[in-house]
Amino acid sequence: MNLTSKRKCPNCGLDSKHSTLEVKAKNPAENLTAKQLEDFFVGFRKEQCFFTYFRCVCGLLWCPEYFHSEAIKDLYKSIPENNLVSGDKNSKKTQIAYVDLIFKMNEIASPVLEIGPDVGDLTGEIINRKPETAAYAIEPNELVLSKLATRLGSKKNIFRDLSELPSNIRPQLIVAVHVMDHLIDPKSYLQELISISSTGLGIFIIVHNESSLLRKILKNRWAPFCLQHPQIYNVRTLTSLLESVGFTNIKNRNTSNWISLKQIGVLLESISIMPSGISKLIPNVSMPLNLGNFAISAHN
Repeated sequence: MNLTSKRKCPNCGLDSKHSTLEVKAKNPAENLTAKQLEDFFVGFRKEQCFFTYFRCVCGLLWCPEYFHSEAIKDLYKSIPENNLVSGDKNSKKTQIAYVDLIFKMNEIASPVLEIGPDVGDLTGEIINRKPETAAYAIEPNELVLSKLATRLGSKKNIFRDLSELPSNIRPQLIVAVHVMDHLIDPKSYLQELISISSTGLGIFIIVHNESSLLRKILKNRWAPFCLQHPQIYNVRTLTSLLESVGFTNIKNRNTSNWISLKQIGVLLESISIMPSGISKLIPNVSMPLNLGNFAISAHN
């Protein structure tokens, strides 16, 4: 069964002949079988597998070949909770720090819709701070729905797809943390978000930054080069995408992730940058680190 298809640049619409090859895995995903692609979809390993990234003339770093829409829906139905790198405790601290940024960069206007909330720590924290907030979520992953419902207070506020959101719910703030770099057609998705939202929609996005120092140091071993990311942004390319669909008042901030030194060691071992077993000697002390991600807020 073929899981992939050819695509055009999701930012400007040009085909791959207007792009140049920039990052290629030692074992490119284009050469793997469907079963291998399914097995490699989640996790870190010595020879990280990903589709080849090209640089479009518009500036976007993207994959001309990627999973087609039906394949990606199936792959996302049952992936682990999104705390693979930082662990549960530090993941919650990171989400709380994101909420601090949301309150600084956006007006928290109800209703709030989070796209891909995982277990709901971020939206749950917004509700903790503003209990009157009506909060909803779009989450296709069946494995996290029970925990997510607990954080939101009701399963009725969770929908599997944007098309299922009732027309009487008109979001005033949309939050998308590490979502835009997962979407096959991000421009169309942004346009759909605008169409179902209130006038003056605010949006808060966090993505990996392919222009970060960490990416330059790790090169093709940078963790965001993986099967889950059909494109990866920098501040300029994400700003351009938002402007192309009518967003204005665009602001950005660097973000930090809470992570322990031991967890960093385990990750470095998994991609063979650090010898196996060294992480056992590293203290399990957590701190916020800038891992090359950024937040961006805008209004429509």
